[in-house]
Amino acid sequence: MQHDARLWQVMVLAGILLFGLHSLDFPLLLNVMVVTVMSGIFSEYLFCALCRSTRTPRPLSATISSLSVLLLFRSSAAWVYPVVIILAVASKYFIRWRGRHWLNPTNFAVLLGTVLLPGWLSSGQWGHLAILPLALGGLGILVLLRAGRLDSALTFLILSSVLECARILYYGYPHPVDIFVHRLNNGALWLFTFYMLTDPQTAPQARWGRILHASLVALVSFYFAQWWYWKDTPLWALLFLAPTVPFLDWLYATRNTQPVSCSSQPVTVQPISQEVSSMQKQFVRVTLLLFSLVLLWPSLGYSFCGFYVARADAKLYNSASQVVVVRDEDKTVITMVNNYKGDLKEFAMVIPVPTVLEKEMVRVIDPKVVEHLDAYSAPRLVEYFDPDPCMVAVMEKESRMIAQAPAATVGKMRDERAASLGVRIEAEYTVGEYDIVVLSAKESQGLETWLKQNDYNIPSGASQALAPYIRNDMKFFVAKVNLKEQGKSGFTSLRPLQFAFESPRFMLPIRLGMINADGPQDLLIYFLTKQYRVEVTNYRNPKLPSDQEVPPYIKQEFTKFYTDMFRTATIKENSQAVFTEYAWNMNWCDPCAADPLLQQELETLGVWWLGGSRERMAPGTMPWPGGGAVQAFVTRLHVRYDAQHFPEDLSFKITQDASNFQGRYILRHPWTGVASCPAGQEYLRQVAQRQEREAQTLASLTGWDLQQIRTRQPKLATVSEQGWKEQIKSLFKK
Repeated sequence: MQHDARLWQVMVLAGILLFGLHSLDFPLLLNVMVVTVMSGIFSEYLFCALCRSTRTPRPLSATISSLSVLLLFRSSAAWVYPVVIILAVASKYFIRWRGRHWLNPTNFAVLLGTVLLPGWLSSGQWGHLAILPLALGGLGILVLLRAGRLDSALTFLILSSVLECARILYYGYPHPVDIFVHRLNNGALWLFTFYMLTDPQTAPQARWGRILHASLVALVSFYFAQWWYWKDTPLWALLFLAPTVPFLDWLYATRNTQPVSCSSQPVTVQPISQEVSSMQKQFVRVTLLLFSLVLLWPSLGYSFCGFYVARADAKLYNSASQVVVVRDEDKTVITMVNNYKGDLKEFAMVIPVPTVLEKEMVRVIDPKVVEHLDAYSAPRLVEYFDPDPCMVAVMEKESRMIAQAPAATVGKMRDERAASLGVRIEAEYTVGEYDIVVLSAKESQGLETWLKQNDYNIPSGASQALAPYIRNDMKFFVAKVNLKEQGKSGFTSLRPLQFAFESPRFMLPIRLGMINADGPQDLLIYFLTKQYRVEVTNYRNPKLPSDQEVPPYIKQEFTKFYTDMFRTATIKENSQAVFTEYAWNMNWCDPCAADPLLQQELETLGVWWLGGSRERMAPGTMPWPGGGAVQAFVTRLHVRYDAQHFPEDLSFKITQDASNFQGRYILRHPWTGVASCPAGQEYLRQVAQRQEREAQTLASLTGWDLQQIRTRQPKLATVSEQGWKEQIKSLFKK
């Protein structure tokens, strides 16, 4: 038992899971984790008995698969986790060839869970902090305990690194070293390399067979990512190449195989150190005990209520850019809100797009619709007023609504010197106050020259940033202000520009905005999808600290509080995270910083799937202002980025998470009246403790001085202990 590599692997994976729960805020509850592990162990014994296998059950293997599922897979439904691990264990017994299961159980189950069940793979959950424990833990298993699969891991890492370097050099990305390091700084990649690809039961037996298999996985993964724009491509590559493993083993006549199937007899069993029966009995006992505890474990409930009093919308940031993205399948509508300040003659906007945009797919809209969406999804401050501790109080709520409609016009423009510079004008027109040109180019220097010759005010050296997009065969959506049309529009500022296209690429280019930036920039991204939350895949995507109780005086300083809180959260994430500020179905809100958007407003933002039908509301929910339910889910992301910490554009995926989240900060005003009853005296003690917790929370969130926070807390009446005489007098007065 002391030489069993699986025992060490269980310890390492459990340690990484605890690290994720403590430092990376993995959204896993204790009862979900315990039920998942216990389901894996129970199913191991169950399928072993059903198949009448000649081998003994292997609870350690089932535990490894369970921990891997918890590390890789995410679902908003607790029942999905045990189902996935049962599928994983079942695949070991029922999908076999020549004595071995040829599908990696965890890989097969989590991918099946993303296709058939409400789950997804959260590759952006790790961040830079997870790399060290994942890499060192994996090397410890492969080297120190001699699991014999280091060749697979090194082959995959080396070939993947070579392909990544070739891609970076070919596309001509600026700061290539930063991009390469960022690509390797991916916890999901290391987890796959050391804990899935190297599984002894599903890797080829011959060394050069393993090297060939790992090479194919790296190549197919690279192909899926670069040409099909898939996410989590190593896992899909491993699944599709699984049939090559039994083929390679058969081809090279590997002798060390396991029993063929449920009814097969063992041929020659490789001595991987079997578990002893005493260990199995201990696992069963612990399983029964933990499962019983989970059934009795209390579930916590959270409510979102209170008086809404303030919000942290885009107005808090002088240089914040706003983008609204409507996405379903491969169809995308993007609304760019211009925060340009200066002479309109100097305005120029260059946006890489995957295809040529038709004139009918571009328009301008009223900015008030975006302002309404910003207000609806903004982090908010709510307050409660403690009732008289000797009585019961009642509170009410407030809400408000904004609604506007879109507008658009048409036109065109032309330039004849493009061909000599390798630039082709794919389309040209005028929309509202913007002159639009859609360009393709053969080389970046010619594109930069053309833009400058045609009075587009772009910074010098832009060609280096443009080059990767040209190599990616992307087009360029270029806009400048038509002063004549601007004067006719009657708007004093530029309206948001909206365009639509179809493409499997789900990304947002941010690198061009860093060319002439004088410091970090804030970007607010609002996603509108049918029913699920959107998350970032190539950067860490934590949720903003929320549901924190802070001192009541923050009501007058909410702007300073929120900006300092966001700055502190960004620093804690090493300035390399995209924060989720809001995720909620448009049907309702609680509390409402603004009313949900009307159907007309959603259609103005590009939501095309609403039609005329509306579903019935679920009981107990706040009705949508348009009447009936609306199929639209809002995700609000906030990122503060610069070239040093964000070397790549943002890449996204739609999860299968429909759970609600909002950045919410709570004020609790203490009772200021007379609290003479015994309950009132106890209340004063509790409030004093609560104020200390609020002060410490505020200091932790913002970095403010704790002592200064304490001095600003309201003073409470002193708690007086009644002596014997006072108690008798109170008693005699009754």
